[in-house]
Formats: sequence, structure tokens, C-alpha cells
Amino acid sequence: MRSVKVLKFNGGKLDEEDDAIAEEEPLSLKIFGKTNNSEIIIMRTPGNDIELVTGFLYTEGMISSSTDILSFEEGDNEIIVRIRGNPTNRQFIINSSCGFCGKNKLNEIGRVSYNERIDINVLVSLPIKLLESQRIYHVTGGVHGASVFNILGDLESSAEDVGRHNAVDKAIGKLVLKGEIPARRKVLQVSGRIGYEIVYKASIAGISFVTGISAPTSMAVSYAEAIGMTVVGFTREGKMNIYSHPERILID
Repeated sequence: MRSVKVLKFNGGKLDEEDDAIAEEEPLSLKIFGKTNNSEIIIMRTPGNDIELVTGFLYTEGMISSSTDILSFEEGDNEIIVRIRGNPTNRQFIINSSCGFCGKNKLNEIGRVSYNERIDINVLVSLPIKLLESQRIYHVTGGVHGASVFNILGDLESSAEDVGRHNAVDKAIGKLVLKGEIPARRKVLQVSGRIGYEIVYKASIAGISFVTGISAPTSMAVSYAEAIGMTVVGFTREGKMNIYSHPERILID
């Protein structure tokens, strides 16, 4: 976070006040693989950068577990990572608002598990639990949040970032580093809309449920339906819309 001077208009008058805003800075990510290298710029909120990179590498298919990471070197807005395999081709600059800009095609993956079922009351409780974990949001109001819960509603991983996909990568990266991937019997709760990239990243991690306080996109719903994932939108104030695989939600 950063403190800035702002002019606030309220009650017909202007007053100068201090305000906190969320930081957005470039992270230079240099990936050294077995036979080739790659350099990427990720616009993100500083903090949990190792988790962000780990989640990014995992959801991009460059690693299958934390053991595929040989080393990290962390500097000022820079991370050098060495991996066992090779980096994939990627757009040079990844904007904080776009996790899949520059992708050449949409990857096809296997179906997620059908075995898990979750109580609807657990889903109802998750937006409040996510909000409680968002320290930066409470001060700035300017970041996205992503949290992973088990199907009982217990928090297992949480992160914040100006980019919604960065927040998801950070939350997943924490699980990768703890060796808790694939994240079966887990729910991803996000603070905004559910785009395709959110569903895709969750499916790569083995997550079966994705819920958000805003709407999903048509592609997110179609993809979730095809791979066996339950997507729930507008989860707030005790209400929700179930868009795919409703049979996996237990209703009293």
C-alpha cells in the first residue's frame, strides 16, 4: 500500500486528505529452463512474489510440483527462477487485468472429480470469510482477493493483488509450495467476476468448485460444464446463482 494526498469532494466542498492506494509495480520474471530461457514482466501488487511465480509456473504447465523448481533468486522487483523443464512461450508483458492475454490457444485438460459435494450453507459463508482475510482491501478498496477453502469452509490459502488472476496464482502457489496440489475437495472463492482464466487456473490445480461475488462469463460456464466443475456466481447476502453442475451442492 502507498499513502497519497487526495482531494475529496463531499457535502459540496473539497478537502485535502491522506488516502491509501494499492501498489501496482512490474515484476521481472526470468525463467531459466533446461534448454531455453524466457523473460516476462508481470504487473502485480508487491508481496507473496514467490507464491505468485510458483502459482504462475504451475498453472502455465511449466512445473508439476514444487520439486521442479531448482532455485529462486529474489531481487528488487525481480525474480530469477530455474526449473527442471523449459518455459513455454508467453506474451512479454502480462497486464494485471489480463491473465490470458497473448495465449495462442486454450488448453484442453481432463475432467475434475465428480466425487465432492458441498453444503450450500458453506458456500453462503465464504464471501464473508474471504473479506475477513483481505487486509489490503480493507485499507485501499483497490485489490482483488482469492481464497481456497476445504469443503467444510476452513480457510487454507488466501491472497490479494490488483490482478484477479495474480491473486489466484498466489493462492494456488501457496498450496503448491506446501505440497497440497492437486487441491481436491477444495473451493476457490474470488472477490469479483469469474472469467475463463479463473476457471482454467482452478481446474489445473484440481479445484472442483469456483464461486465469486459477481457474474461468470459465458466461456467460464461452458468450460466448467465440460470439465465437471461447479461454478457459482453472485454469492452474496445469502443468495447465489448456480451455473454448472448443481447436483454437487447439498441443499437441506
